[in-house]
Amino acid sequence: MKQLAVAASLVWALLAGGVHAQDRTVRLVVPVPAGGSLDMLARGLATKLSTPGGETWVVDNRPGAETMIGSEAVARAPADGRTVLLAGSTLVLAPLTRRVNFSPVDELRPVVQLSYSNYLLVVPAESRIASAADVASAAASRPGGLNCGAPPGPMALACTQLGARLGGKVTPIPFAGVAPAVTATLGGHVDILFVSAESAVKLVEAGKLRVLAGSSPGIVGTHPVFPDVWPGFLMDGFIGLFVPAATPPDEVKRLNAAANHALNDPALAAAMHDAGQEPVGGTQEQFASHMQRTQALYADLIRKLGLGPR
Repeated sequence: MKQLAVAASLVWALLAGGVHAQDRTVRLVVPVPAGGSLDMLARGLATKLSTPGGETWVVDNRPGAETMIGSEAVARAPADGRTVLLAGSTLVLAPLTRRVNFSPVDELRPVVQLSYSNYLLVVPAESRIASAADVASAAASRPGGLNCGAPPGPMALACTQLGARLGGKVTPIPFAGVAPAVTATLGGHVDILFVSAESAVKLVEAGKLRVLAGSSPGIVGTHPVFPDVWPGFLMDGFIGLFVPAATPPDEVKRLNAAANHALNDPALAAAMHDAGQEPVGGTQEQFASHMQRTQALYADLIRKLGLGPR
C-alpha cells in the first residue's frame, strides 16, 4: 500500500510538471514606451508565439535610460527562457555614449534578428523644408538653427551627425521613445526628425509627414518615397530578441526556432512589410556577428564625432 502511495505521488508530480512545462508565461520586455514601432512589433510577435495550452507571451514595457532600464532587467532575470528582450540598435549604441550599469554584449545573448530598418529624415507635411538641401539653408538662415527630434539610439546619433555637418546649427531634442517624438513633430514642435521607416510609413502614406532623405534607397511600405541616399550617414538599424547570457543553449535554440517560425507566418510578414519593416530571421550566430559589426561602426563614428560616455 505504501508503495502504491509513493507511485501515485510520483505520477501526480510528473503530471504537474508536464502541465507546468506546457502552460507557462513568457515575459517579452520592450524597453520603450507603448505605441511605437518596437512595441507594435512586440505585440504582433507575442500573438504569434502564444499557443493555446502552451506558452503565453505577455508584453512588458520597461522604458527609460535610452532602453537600458528594460534591457538590464532582462540581463538580471532568471536565465530560464521566460524573460525575453525585444530591442534595437540602441542596445549596442547606448553603452558607447552613456555610462551604464551592465554590459549588454556580455550579459545578454542574441537569439534572432527580427528585422532591419531603414531610417528616414522627415518633416511635417506643411513644413517649408521641402528637400534635404533645404535643411542646410534653413539651419543657416534661422538664428537658432533647427531642432531635431532625438529618440534614443541611431536617431539621436543622426541628429548629432547632422549638427556636426552643418556647423552646430542643429540642436537635438531628446525624447523617451519614438512615439512621443513623432507626436511632437506632427504638432510642429520639432523641425526635423530622423525616424525608422516602420514608425513613419502610415503617416507618410496619409500625407502627414514628408520624407526628405533616407539611410538607403528603397521603399516605405508599398510606395517608393525616397529615391536617393543621404550620403555619409550611419543609421544601421536592427531589431532582435535577447535573453540573459546564462540561458541554456537548448533553450536559446528553441526560442530561435519559434521566432523564425513566426517570421515565416504570411500574416505577420505582410504586416511587417506594410509597416516598413523587413523580416530577417536566421541563426543566433548570424545575429551576433551583425551586432558586433554594427557596434564597431558606431564606435568608430562616435570617436570621429568626439563623443563618449557621459
